[in-house]
Amino acid sequence: ETDWHVFAGGRHTSDGLEWHAPLDTIRYPDLADHKVGEQVIFPGAGFLEIAFSVARQYLKTENVVIASFEILKPLDLTNGDTREVMTRVSPGSNTIEIFSRPRLSHVAWLLHCRGKIVHGNAAQEITSPVAPAGGQTISQEEIYRIADGSGLHYGSTFQLVQHVVMHDDKHMTVQLSV
Repeated sequence: ETDWHVFAGGRHTSDGLEWHAPLDTIRYPDLADHKVGEQVIFPGAGFLEIAFSVARQYLKTENVVIASFEILKPLDLTNGDTREVMTRVSPGSNTIEIFSRPRLSHVAWLLHCRGKIVHGNAAQEITSPVAPAGGQTISQEEIYRIADGSGLHYGSTFQLVQHVVMHDDKHMTVQLSV
C-alpha cells in the first residue's frame, strides 16, 4: 500500500521509513508566491504538512502530534531547479527529519527540519480562547505592506489574512479567507 502526498511523496525504502518526492516551482507554481527577500522559500507550513502526512502513515492513525518541531535551514526554490525531498522516521526515537538535495544527484542530503511524532489524544477537546472585546483592526493591505517591508513577499496565493484585530499585547484575532 502506497499513500502519495503532494509534498511528502511516497514510501521509498523496503523498511518503509523513508518517503521521497520531487519538489519545484514548475510542478507547484504557487510556491513561487512565497518569497523572503528575493528568494523563493518553501513555506514552514509545507514542512509541517509533510511531517503530518508521514506521521499519519507511519503511526497508521489520523490522530498525531508533531512535537519539538524545528526548521533548521530553509529550502530554497529560487532557481526553479527540482529538489528531491526525503522524509525519514527513526523508529527508536520517533524522530522525523526532512532533507533535500538536487534531484538526480548524489550529493549529501541537506537537513531542513526535525521533530518528534507521537499519537495524539482523541479525547482531548480543542477550545478557542476568548479574546478581550474591542481592539485595533489592521487591514489586509497594512498587514502585507508590513510583511513586504520586512522582506516577506507573499503573492496572492499566500495572502489569506483578511484582517487582524489587536485586542492587547497578548491577544489577537485573525480573519482568514479559505
